[in-house]
Amino acid sequence: MNTSIKHYVTSFENLYEGEPWFGRSMTSILEEVSPSQAYKKATKEQHSIYEILQHVLAWRELFVKRLNGDTSTSIQMNSELDWPALPTSQTAGNWKKLLTRLSENQQELVKALNQKKDSVLAEEFANSQATLETHLEGNLQHDIYHLGQIAILNKS
Repeated sequence: MNTSIKHYVTSFENLYEGEPWFGRSMTSILEEVSPSQAYKKATKEQHSIYEILQHVLAWRELFVKRLNGDTSTSIQMNSELDWPALPTSQTAGNWKKLLTRLSENQQELVKALNQKKDSVLAEEFANSQATLETHLEGNLQHDIYHLGQIAILNKS
């Protein structure tokens, strides 16, 4: 029985659309973000909600690739892949496309995790010198951290 993997699947599901202990889910917060609010930057240096969500998604997509065996792909910290720029066309359609990519990524993440066994949690993951369990915890924490930023920016 894969009780630990199931725990992580449940954690990612609660984070995305459930009732997480830390507050509101990703979908409940993001559905309140209007396209104009998504692109808004209080200062030139500050990231917009759109940019933060692109950043979150970049790391989630990399994680899914690695879960599926692709260890050749990486993201350099503070690069264009890590923090993609705002799109030239800041439309409702582009905001919706980003939300759709996030939804698709969530499905891919759950599918990839459900194919794992508890026995691999303690193994080195994706040539990183850290275990899969460490990566799972880190990805959850990363999502929660940035979701808090998004929630605060949407209130301002």
